[in-house]
Amino acid sequence: MKLALIGDLHLSETSTRYQHTLDVLDFVIDDAETQARGEVLAFAFLGDLYEGHPSGTEYADLLERVHRMRGSRDVYAILGNHESYVALAFWRHLGIVTAWDNIRTHDLGLARLLLVPYPRRGRAPFELLGDDGTMAESRRAAAAVIAERVKMALQATTPLLVLGHWTVEGMTTRDADFELHTATEVVVPWAAFDGVALTAVGHIHRQQALGDEGDVPNILSVGGLVRHSFAEADDPKSYTLVTVDQGRVTWERRPVPAREMVVGTTRWLGEIGPNNTLVLDFDFDPGAVAGKEVKLTVEIAEDRLSSFDPSVFDPLRAAAALFVLDRRTVSVQRQRAPEIGRAESVGAQLATWLRTVDLEGVDDARQARLAEKVAEVER
Repeated sequence: MKLALIGDLHLSETSTRYQHTLDVLDFVIDDAETQARGEVLAFAFLGDLYEGHPSGTEYADLLERVHRMRGSRDVYAILGNHESYVALAFWRHLGIVTAWDNIRTHDLGLARLLLVPYPRRGRAPFELLGDDGTMAESRRAAAAVIAERVKMALQATTPLLVLGHWTVEGMTTRDADFELHTATEVVVPWAAFDGVALTAVGHIHRQQALGDEGDVPNILSVGGLVRHSFAEADDPKSYTLVTVDQGRVTWERRPVPAREMVVGTTRWLGEIGPNNTLVLDFDFDPGAVAGKEVKLTVEIAEDRLSSFDPSVFDPLRAAAALFVLDRRTVSVQRQRAPEIGRAESVGAQLATWLRTVDLEGVDDARQARLAEKVAEVER
């Protein structure tokens, strides 16, 4: 049998990536069915299916895909941290195995699944942890609950697959969208998964694999299904296809057609060439970014701000699937007049300045006071 593991979708119809994410999900369904070649096939969403509370459109669009997945197959859905707590509440009534307010076990015959939702503090199944009320202790207690449930599930005679939406010790986050939540992060110790055939989690968007040196990794972050921010521009994107055959569990990452991202920086030179073309110090061809997501940072010297015209980027905007223009002002260091800069003393600099300005506006008494101040500075 085969099991297709699908990472974070973050579906939101207000996002410019909404239809693209659905298109990639369509690809996953078709590709997994092709790879199964008639074998039993199941699908599992590993959390963050939606952003917030899903709209009717978001429910309908995703459930349309789920209906295609089901056929005679199982579909599993795990609650993440970005969708509302009750976003998956009614999925169980559609014949979908869900883990949102409890930790679920499900026997596939050839393997056992343990489905663990994101550990939300004070919410079932992590509402009665017996901690001391601090964030640190509640995180530790939640990790202990997960470890205990893994231990209990290992009593089955078939291979155990642990699926969830949290972090395993050894996985790394970065300063990127969707990963800035270290203060509330539950990290489950690596040792908790001793004896588990495969542990696969959503949550962290960058693909990662952990395992003992020399061993085939059996602890995975499946990664987001598409690139959700420009911080992920260099990240490969895929879904994970698991095979269970005669007690042996193997996996592979299947690449998906996630949109490419291009990130660049250029300087505004304030010059417009023939046919209103922009003169840049960076070659940015509209044809090269067609269908891609583009983030262009334009550095503008503050003395050239008045010449900045964002409309010259319209060809790039029209060609790209998404175009983000980030304008950054660069300070220009002010220089004294050359003759002042060459003066050797404060008094000499003052004298140069007085020759430069209207001397008639500086009376003798004021010049005398200035001379006294200069003398104090030079002493």
